[in-house]
Amino acid sequence: MRTFIGATILRAGSDDAGIEWLRKLHAATKTYMQSPQLLFDHMKRNEDLITVWIMPDAVLQRERNGFPFDFHLPKQAPVLTEGIAVIEGAPHRANAELFYEFVTTQEALAYQANEYAKVPTRNDLDTSLLPDWMNEQKVDAMKIDWKVFAEKEQLWCDRWKTEVYDAK
Repeated sequence: MRTFIGATILRAGSDDAGIEWLRKLHAATKTYMQSPQLLFDHMKRNEDLITVWIMPDAVLQRERNGFPFDFHLPKQAPVLTEGIAVIEGAPHRANAELFYEFVTTQEALAYQANEYAKVPTRNDLDTSLLPDWMNEQKVDAMKIDWKVFAEKEQLWCDRWKTEVYDAK
């Protein structure tokens, strides 16, 4: 949700314009579910509903649990990259490096793609190892200044909570 709020505000061109857009979305929002499982169950029974959610969760619910879910990535979608690193000064550096090398092999990345809907960021993978839907999906990533995002994220989320979500 924090990424959605921040990306919406960035896309709007100004903080105030972004908050105004979020205010309109909020006015059209029927309910906020308290947990992912409640959201999934509610959407399964009400197939005409839409939500903002992370793509891997929608795919996992569809593939593993048979939920009637699909997704649409808009143009200029915010993309979060999950990272892995060896920490400087780690007490077991050699083991950390072995783990890093294992996790980033083509086989491990293909497994993560197929089992957990994690889209690899490497572009040297054999695409035949990836699920068909992943090869067919083109991502038009939003360019985000992550330094600015990090500096303003809390302010944006606080404004959303007070001026939109909790506003009367």
